[in-house]
Amino acid sequence: MGWRNMQDFRPMWTVVPVRPVRFDSDCHGFLLACGAGATLWFDPLGHSGTHVGDELDFTVAFPVQQQLKILCGYCLFLSGEHAKNAPGKDNQHFFYLQTRVDF
Repeated sequence: MGWRNMQDFRPMWTVVPVRPVRFDSDCHGFLLACGAGATLWFDPLGHSGTHVGDELDFTVAFPVQQQLKILCGYCLFLSGEHAKNAPGKDNQHFFYLQTRVDF
């Protein structure tokens, strides 16, 4: 998903049950700034609405060293009215594993 013409409303929560392990949870609400645009597909008249979808993210961070962390995550994207009118409209699930270096 591109960020052109997008708004993202994002409350987030963090829990640290045992230092240094950290659990993060985010909830995104993706909306088009204006109804017309080509975020997921081209709808020049804006009849597909402005609600692209919502996303739930869950991440666990494991520090390896002071500046190096391993992150494991799960995301669920729930299609909104705009995305349901585009090709590939199903909800999306994905897992990821990444490394993060802070400097």
